[in-house]
Amino acid sequence: MLQETVERVFLPGSFIVEVFDRNGEVVIKTLDGKECLFFNVLSNLIYVDTVQKCGVTGTEVLKKVEELAKLIPGVEEIFLMDASKMSKCGIDIDLAKIKILTKGESWYNSLGYTSATGDTNKEKSLNEKIINMPYNDFIDNLIKEPSIKQRGIELFPDADVNTSVKSYFNSIWSIINNSNCDNINMVMWLKDIIDRISRMGILNYNPSLKKKVTLKGGRKRTRRYKKYIQSKKRKCKTKKTKKLK
Repeated sequence: MLQETVERVFLPGSFIVEVFDRNGEVVIKTLDGKECLFFNVLSNLIYVDTVQKCGVTGTEVLKKVEELAKLIPGVEEIFLMDASKMSKCGIDIDLAKIKILTKGESWYNSLGYTSATGDTNKEKSLNEKIINMPYNDFIDNLIKEPSIKQRGIELFPDADVNTSVKSYFNSIWSIINNSNCDNINMVMWLKDIIDRISRMGILNYNPSLKKKVTLKGGRKRTRRYKKYIQSKKRKCKTKKTKKLK
């Protein structure tokens, strides 16, 4: 019955749904056959392995997963690993890091996903100190690579280095988004500095995330779900009886 439940959310006219009931694996594909979402339905949680756009935004995909979680009795949480990337001019950039630098939280954080270890508030507090410090102090005392600073000045002459880390990277991100890939070196510079930030562990972020499944009138939904399944079973039995006759 998991197939039918998934198809109540990921409608067959818009998606291809493949369910492997033995281990609760679910694969969602676009109508042209491209795999875009993979998750496991376990006894009390949904574990999301792969998230892509599926013809709609990533936010809409996750909302559908959350909608599905509310339909399945016993599921209390959604778990996932944040390996999200943002492709710019054919170059992949760590989405979590650029979002933390410019917004103070990752994309998943903004959608209500928190650290599986419960450290999200601590992470945000520590990152706030980093992104609110002067950019010059950040690049000189933490990155400690004069060539990166100089290259940034040459590539982004309009970006003010005498501002905060957050303001500086917002300026950089805006310039890159408006450049139409006219200068690929700008994207390469951003990737280089974010990769260095990741290697040095300058930002605090646990990519193992979870989100509680919040039910409004949960008991009623569970009853409705059970009635739906029972009605399906009755229909199946009726069809089998008619065939036997």
